[in-house]
Amino acid sequence: MVEAHQRAEERLSKLEMAVQQLIEGQKHLTEGQQRLTDTVGGLKGQVLEITYRNKVFAYFGTLLRRMKVIEPHTLEDELETALTPDEFHDVLLIDLLVTGKLRYVPESPDILLALEISSVVDRTDILRAARRASLLRKAGYPVVSVVAGEIVTQGGEAAAKEQNVMLTQDGQVTFWKESLASWEGLDWLAKGHKRRYRKERYVKLREIQQKQKRILEKIYQYWAWTLRCNAIGY
Repeated sequence: MVEAHQRAEERLSKLEMAVQQLIEGQKHLTEGQQRLTDTVGGLKGQVLEITYRNKVFAYFGTLLRRMKVIEPHTLEDELETALTPDEFHDVLLIDLLVTGKLRYVPESPDILLALEISSVVDRTDILRAARRASLLRKAGYPVVSVVAGEIVTQGGEAAAKEQNVMLTQDGQVTFWKESLASWEGLDWLAKGHKRRYRKERYVKLREIQQKQKRILEKIYQYWAWTLRCNAIGY
């Protein structure tokens, strides 16, 4: 009985060791899968950043004109003057900076699109983009904060709406108007839109008037032709 009990304890001990080894193996496998997921996500983010850099006109051409990509370090003199060293370093980590003029407001000054690019956009990405854009505004630059990605989580979308951050997903833009409206001192923008609206109304009215004129001319020609036909007895 004693020997049988000892053998049972040995088997139980071996079984416990085997289970522990399986647990450790599963843990290592899970960690490896997570590292692989993180690596793939990082690579996708890098590819996406290159894509946006190369196709900036395709993604934002309907919003801005005279666009060009600039590097954050080209603004270093102004940034170092206005920001702390930590803030300056934070701004240098912006994924992509694009400058241009609002397409439908010809008299607008140059503005910046400050992009954070991630394959999966979450709340952290939004808050980071908003923070870095606020630092650029602190340095005196008119900035629209933008986050670009393939997938946007619910938390990311809610944060973007809350923080007035523009989202772009597969070329589809959301919260553009909200991001513009969040600026301070945008009287020039409102006036520009009003002038554009008045110009569009004037052009449309002129088109209507010209169309009416052509119709009246045709009616007059037909009336004159009818009088001539009556005069010669047709």
